[in-house]
Amino acid sequence: QLDPSVKPLLLELLGRSSGEPQIIFLTQDEDVASWARLEALTGEVSLIEPAPAHEERVRTIERLTL
Repeated sequence: QLDPSVKPLLLELLGRSSGEPQIIFLTQDEDVASWARLEALTGEVSLIEPAPAHEERVRTIERLTL
């Protein structure tokens, strides 16, 4: 819940600070998650995302089999 004008600067700092020591960052903020996904494509950041909830997987499977 940061001021939107501050978020890009903090994400830039986070990206430059990754490496040693290791930084673990947890968020539910979609802007931050999108940034992390893009950074992961460059290899600068490693990203681990939770698997979809069981009900969501079931709905996806049902749609695929219809």
